[in-house]
Amino acid sequence: MAASNDVLAGIEKCFRYLHLPGMRDGYEEITAAAVREGMAFDRYLLTLLERESDVRWNHRVERLLRESHLPPEKTLERFEMKRLPAKAAQQVKTLLDGGFLERRENVLAFGNPGSGKTHLVSAIGHALVQAGRYVFFTTCSLLRKFLAFGLMMSGFSVILIDFI
Repeated sequence: MAASNDVLAGIEKCFRYLHLPGMRDGYEEITAAAVREGMAFDRYLLTLLERESDVRWNHRVERLLRESHLPPEKTLERFEMKRLPAKAAQQVKTLLDGGFLERRENVLAFGNPGSGKTHLVSAIGHALVQAGRYVFFTTCSLLRKFLAFGLMMSGFSVILIDFI
């Protein structure tokens, strides 16, 4: 049984008013699948809500990534982990879970120029953003400017500073 145009217009209006873009964009497809499969109402509602949650999570990660100022090309997928000694590679895996944040520990990366410190720290930052953490990446000289102008640096879970 198809819904009337008035009902569809009302549903669309509510999706817009309530700011539910995931449900709005996937409603017709999910509804058609629910009718085709004889989906129970609670399963149908869960599917719509999961769609909305996924869209919101993806938008959140996109926003956090933009605000982080992380170099987009310096991700873990593009980092050659085999360049690291076994102990350092294990430490990187430990850092990726973000446990050091709860323990309020500082992390310092040392090495020769060109050894991949910035890439590795940026990659860890990307992983933390994907986990929903607030990350801010900057160089030391820009950080001095931020502090000199009294710009707020609070609200971030992680502040990554590149000393170049």
